[in-house]
Amino acid sequence: MNASVDDRGSKGDCTPLMEASSGGYIDIVKLLLENTADVNSQSQAGNTALIYACCGGYEDVVEVLLNHGADIEAHNENGHTPLMEAASGGHVNVAKMLLERGACINSHSNEFKESALTLACYKGMKMNGLKSKNISAPC
Repeated sequence: MNASVDDRGSKGDCTPLMEASSGGYIDIVKLLLENTADVNSQSQAGNTALIYACCGGYEDVVEVLLNHGADIEAHNENGHTPLMEAASGGHVNVAKMLLERGACINSHSNEFKESALTLACYKGMKMNGLKSKNISAPC
């Protein structure tokens, strides 16, 4: 029997890596990546494993995905990036990690042109931890 680590199941949407990332299952994420899972596969809505991990605030999963080449600027169908999803969820440490790795703080979503900080404000999140002097926005 040959099973693919990138199988999308009967719904044809999310890969096992996306599912493991969305649940914060770091050991499964590592196992899948060790077995050549595609770190940048996108769901039907354009979400990647990194976007799912950022939504959940799973710092360890985000770090592993980035170390395996996850696209830090991937956009889903709404134009949301991993940074926007982390900010929207109030996951300050994940947002800092992304910014330190070069995520663009000035990206805007498609329809409403929200930025990461705008999304954080909409959700009533306190993102004052992003005012670090060590973080620069290259874009």
